[in-house]
Amino acid sequence: MKKAIVILLIVILMGVSVGSSAGFCVASEDTLDNELFKFVWDDTLGVLGAWGGYCIVSDKIFPLEVYAVSLPDVGNYRVSNRSAVVEGVRKTTKIYLGDADVKELVIPLWFNLIMKLNVSISLHLVEDWETYKTLVETGNNTIIVNTHDEYLPVPDGFRKEEWMDKIADFMLNRWGTWVHAGGYPFYRVWYQNRTQEEWLENGFKHLMGYIGKGNVTCYPPPSWRPDDPATLADWAAQNLGINWYLYGHNIGYFHYADQSFPINYEDFKGQFLGRIYSYRDYMPGSIIRYSYNQSAFYFGIYIHMSAWQFYDIDGIKLPSEPVMGFISTAAAIYEEFSYSACNLYGRAGDSASEAIQKAEKEGRTAKLAEAKSLFQNSLDAFADGNYKLAATYAMQAKETAEKATVQSALPQTIALIAIVIASAGVGTYYKIKNNKNKKEESG
Repeated sequence: MKKAIVILLIVILMGVSVGSSAGFCVASEDTLDNELFKFVWDDTLGVLGAWGGYCIVSDKIFPLEVYAVSLPDVGNYRVSNRSAVVEGVRKTTKIYLGDADVKELVIPLWFNLIMKLNVSISLHLVEDWETYKTLVETGNNTIIVNTHDEYLPVPDGFRKEEWMDKIADFMLNRWGTWVHAGGYPFYRVWYQNRTQEEWLENGFKHLMGYIGKGNVTCYPPPSWRPDDPATLADWAAQNLGINWYLYGHNIGYFHYADQSFPINYEDFKGQFLGRIYSYRDYMPGSIIRYSYNQSAFYFGIYIHMSAWQFYDIDGIKLPSEPVMGFISTAAAIYEEFSYSACNLYGRAGDSASEAIQKAEKEGRTAKLAEAKSLFQNSLDAFADGNYKLAATYAMQAKETAEKATVQSALPQTIALIAIVIASAGVGTYYKIKNNKNKKEESG
């Protein structure tokens, strides 16, 4: 009997051990298929190599709202033709729309993986103070482009510091993107009553103080050479240039820009999302995650485009105003979609899908259901047009999947041992009772 119990225990323990990885298979690209996105193989994707690659597609149309602030009684400092800046913003949105309501946006996620999105972008011109005030105070999950370059328009009833607080709140707590197009950001103030004043570098410092960077300025390096221009970053030339066109050329046509008033990469480590134009570590064009810290649930995006003079690849000057509006808005629109997409499905080692698949492959199933639930939250937010919220959920899903551990078999084992012992005890009891009855009968 004892021997039988030992054999039974060994079999049960082996079953528990094997069962902990039962059903496990190597995760593939289609493991995380869902109602929103599907993986398909496309042999025609020449950008991915001769053998094609995976493409993430969706039947849904993804919307985005863009607001261009152009107040008739507010001027510009760096350029004289603000309507041309606005036209550059308009061309960015029309590149998608064209003659159709919807255009395709392509987001590279890895050398053999891209995402294709059907996007619909609505451009709204903000041409009166009340609309501008309401937009900044209550706007949510949208892009605001300031076409007044160095001037910050401030409505009646606000000091410049108070109005900057509203802009910070728009980004910090309402998923907003603020686009600065040309010159030193917030260097000058234009009040609704038409009075003006210089805020100098303190305006930018005030805004960045909310994210712990209150001493950051936008001045070129000590070794700055005016004749040594900044270069359009590969990221911008390749990613933005896939399907964004102006004057018959892709975005790489705007190859050089003056260094103007760059920010230093070292000042924004941990919250730096991408270069647009750069001169070494100094960038007159860049994309910054605007949040209290890297792990903050809410965040916004600040687009820094301080350049106002651009050149083609041959060094020939280009018209400044439309390029200012075009490049800055293009970066904002692209980042709105790509940041979430990369956090969901990127293949650079830092996406939610990678972390979940890795945990599955390694049999780390504890807490994996929670990671998948967060992944679904991200998909739901993306479907609703809340792209920054989608990025936040994707990052949480990744962190949760990375913390997933192998499901412990100990509790199951203890329970099974208890069952076996109990069963063995019952069997022993009946055996003893039967022997006792037989003795009484024989006696």
